[in-house]
Amino acid sequence: MKQKIFSIVLIFSFVLTITGCKSNQNSFMDNRPSISYEIKNPVRKAGNAQKLASYQENLTYDMIFPCTGNSNIDKVIFGHITDKINSFMSENSNYKANGNSNRKELYSSYQIFTYGDNNISVEIQYLIKDPSSKTETETTETLIFNGETLISNESVFKKQKIDIVVQSIKDSLLSSEKYKSDFEKNSNAIPESMEAIKNFAFSEDSVIFFYAPGSILPVQHGVVSVEIPKEKIQEAFSSASPSPFKGPKSSAREAVEQGRPIIALTFDDGPMDGKTNIILDELEKYDAHATFFVVGNQAEQCPDILKRQIDLGCEIGNHTYSHASLSSLSASQIENQINKTNDIVEQATGIKPSLVRPPYGSKNQNVKNTVKSPLILWNLDTLDWKTKNTNSTINKVLNEATDGQIILMHDIHSPTVEAIKTIIPKLIEKGFYLATVSEMFEAKDLTISPGNAYAQAS
Repeated sequence: MKQKIFSIVLIFSFVLTITGCKSNQNSFMDNRPSISYEIKNPVRKAGNAQKLASYQENLTYDMIFPCTGNSNIDKVIFGHITDKINSFMSENSNYKANGNSNRKELYSSYQIFTYGDNNISVEIQYLIKDPSSKTETETTETLIFNGETLISNESVFKKQKIDIVVQSIKDSLLSSEKYKSDFEKNSNAIPESMEAIKNFAFSEDSVIFFYAPGSILPVQHGVVSVEIPKEKIQEAFSSASPSPFKGPKSSAREAVEQGRPIIALTFDDGPMDGKTNIILDELEKYDAHATFFVVGNQAEQCPDILKRQIDLGCEIGNHTYSHASLSSLSASQIENQINKTNDIVEQATGIKPSLVRPPYGSKNQNVKNTVKSPLILWNLDTLDWKTKNTNSTINKVLNEATDGQIILMHDIHSPTVEAIKTIIPKLIEKGFYLATVSEMFEAKDLTISPGNAYAQAS
C-alpha cells in the first residue's frame, strides 16, 4: 500500500504529539513512556503502528492504532480514535488528580487481520485507568473493511441464524482447556442476540470474536478471543458479508428488491407418508419453498421426508410432539413437547427447528415464557381441515393471498395435496415468490424473537 504522512491539527487545550506512518512500525517504541499499553503478542498483518498522545496534570492518553497507508481507511480509523479521546476528555473534564501519579489515563492498542483480496479487519482495545477509584476498565471494538468501505458488523450475519454463531462460540469455549472450567459456570453469558456477537474480525479462513474482560469470563482472563472456522458458521453469513465470507444472495431478498409479493405456505400436522412427498414434488418442480410444522410422533416415523424437506430448501418448524394444546400444560410439559420434537428433527436432519407453531394457535403467557422460539401463527386460514375440499382450498388461497401472508394448510389431507398442484403454479403466475417463514421475514428485514407471536411479515 502507498504510504502517506498525516498532518493533523486538533483543537484541544493541551499539547498533542503524533508520530506519522513509518516504514518501520516499531520506530517509535524506544520513546514511548513506561505507562503505555500493549496487547500481548498482537497480530499485525498490515500497515504500521501510529501514536497519538498527550500527558497532562489530570488526564493522560496514549493511543496506538494502525496506519494502513490507504487514506480512506486511515481516516475512518483515526476518526474512531479521536472520538474516543474526545469522549474521554469531555466526560472527565472535572477530574482532579491527586498528584501526577494519579492521573486518569486512556490507552489503546490494536490488532490488524487480513482476509480475501487485500481486505482488513481491525480490533482496537481500550484501557482506562482510574487511580482514584483503583479501577481498570478494558473494552474492545472492531472495524471491518471491504476494500475501502467500512461495513456494518450487524449486517454480516443473518438475524435468524445468530443461534448457530453463538452455539459455535460456546462449543469452542467449552472445548478450550484455558476457558472451559470458568465458562461452564456461566455458559449463559452469551445470549442469542446480535449484541452478543457484535465485536469480531475476519481472518483468512475464520472469524475471531472478542469479549471485554468480565463480560463472559472472569476479569482475570482479560480480553477473550474466540476463533471460529468460517465453514462452521457458513450458513449464518448474510449476502451483505464481504467475500470470501459472503453468503448466497437470497432469492427472497431479490424478490423483495424487485417489488414482487412474497408469501409463506405452511403445512401442519405432518409429515405423512404418501401425502407430504407429493407436496414436496410440486415445490421441487417450481423451485419453491415452504415451512412444515411437524408433529413429533409423526416425524419420528418419517425421517426420510424430514431430510428431503431440508434438502429442498424448505424449513421445518415444531408443532409439538402430540399436537397438544400448550396453554393447558405446565411449563415442564411444554418443554417436553417442544424438546422431544426438536430432538427427533435434529437427529434426522442435523438441524434443530427454530420456530414453533402452537397447535390450534393456543398460547398464553406461560407458553410465551417457556417456549424458547418465535411463535408462528397465520393470517390466512384456508380451512382445509374443515372443508376438506380441493376447490375451496384453491379459491381461498388464490383469491385472498397478499404480500407478507402466512398461509395455513395441512399436509395430511388428500384434498389439500391435490389443491397444491394448482396453487403453486398459479401463485407463481401471479408473481408471488414462495418462501419459508424465516426467508420471508429476513428478506423484509423483520426480526422475530423468542416468546413473541407472528401472524404475518409486515
